Amino acid sequence: MERWVCPLTVVGAAGNVTQLYPQWAPAGINPATATSGQQVRYPSEGKLISLQCLTNGTDAFIIEVYDISGMELGIDVSSATVITNAQLVAAIAARKAKLLFQQNVAGSGLTPFAPIGPSGFMKGLAARAVGAAGTCALNIDVEGGYRYLGGSF
Repeated sequence: MERWVCPLTVVGAAGNVTQLYPQWAPAGINPATATSGQQVRYPSEGKLISLQCLTNGTDAFIIEVYDISGMELGIDVSSATVITNAQLVAAIAARKAKLLFQQNVAGSGLTPFAPIGPSGFMKGLAARAVGAAGTCALNIDVEGGYRYLGGSF
């Protein structure tokens, strides 16, 4: 089990979703341009043990956490982390993504909410904070959730 801190910027209701990785897992190579021996970072299955949200103390928002792998959808989430709302909606309709967790977060105070786990996921974790403005950080305990592959492409 590892503890990840994943910073998020608040987006609108149709905003991008961020594929989650630990901060110490550097970006890999875009799979479309990878050559032999280069590492590609992949989201993978795992178990979400707990999740807490550290707010900025001012802005209210809704946290959404999804089971989704941008790689499965042909999106480069190795060298980047962005999954657009249109891609998310299409993935949910195709049963390639599902909402795992949704929670209102108050605009005042810095108290994170209670742990939610354990919850298995099959593809990877992605999240967004939906609101008018602000930032937050997800503090998650997770088993699995990412890997690197290298070799011949």
